[in-house]
Amino acid sequence: METDYNGHTIQILTDEVHGRWTFRALVFVPDGASQAVKRFSYDGSHFQTKDEAEGEGVLLVKEWIENGMPDIC
Repeated sequence: METDYNGHTIQILTDEVHGRWTFRALVFVPDGASQAVKRFSYDGSHFQTKDEAEGEGVLLVKEWIENGMPDIC
């Protein structure tokens, strides 16, 4: 799944493990004439469906962007 938000392109990648879904994201950030890529991974809940994982992924990444994309440990 891919969506745009505040000039950034968010790409959500999902994985199914033992019937549960998780996500990670690539965020393409404008950087002058090129784009930087930031990775966002989430080790929290596993979701029952791919749609749930994608939806929650988009919400969490948008919040991360709004907070200035702090480093994630």
